[in-house]
Amino acid sequence: MQYSVIPFIPVVKQQGAAAATAAQLTELISKWTKEGWEYVRIETVRAVVTSGCFGNQATQVDYYMVVFRHN
Repeated sequence: MQYSVIPFIPVVKQQGAAAATAAQLTELISKWTKEGWEYVRIETVRAVVTSGCFGNQATQVDYYMVVFRHN
């Protein structure tokens, strides 16, 4: 069984944000299921992002990842 993890970053305006986010997620899932992948779940993954000249500044950032599997 193969797995694929796709980042999901919805781009929405404040008005109707929930509906727009749902539509974008639906579009992503539909695209991948047409290619034979099965939607598993969406996960939140926390990353530590470093910056600065020596990487001495760190910020935690949450990313949404959509998990698919293929038999």
